[in-house]
Amino acid sequence: MQQVDLQKGADKILCPVALVGAQLADKHNVATIAWLTQQSYDPVQLMIGIGPDKYTYEIIKETKEFVVSLLDVNQSEAAGICGGRTGKDFDKIKAANLTTLAAKEVKVPLIEGCLANLECKVVDTWQSGDHLVVVGQVVAAHADDSKSPLSYTGGKLVKPLLKGE
Repeated sequence: MQQVDLQKGADKILCPVALVGAQLADKHNVATIAWLTQQSYDPVQLMIGIGPDKYTYEIIKETKEFVVSLLDVNQSEAAGICGGRTGKDFDKIKAANLTTLAAKEVKVPLIEGCLANLECKVVDTWQSGDHLVVVGQVVAAHADDSKSPLSYTGGKLVKPLLKGE
């Protein structure tokens, strides 16, 4: 094993790809993220990393809630569309041809066709490096066991090998 640049080493981490959604009044926005993990079992909480200048974070900061929609392998195009530009002046949901569903505990809609949708209430936020860490308590969860996760590593999306491939 050879010593490499710090970022090259960190690029070996396999991350789930998700959309983090937030809604203020009738404006629903999503942003693609790959820096997220479960942070606690009791209560169930997760952490996301998001840029402090992101429009989605502006909404989360105001509303104190968000939805993490873990993407299925067949949703890589949506990941690209929703991560490519700000939602301030662009309807990412329409552009990515996403269908939304009503959530149970938060005002932010769920994204249909995902591996899972996790409804979250903000517990804590802090600056860490060039991103904010947002901790959300999961207040409702929805999952589809027939889906396979879309992942990210080394600067690119990775689809897992499915049975028979």
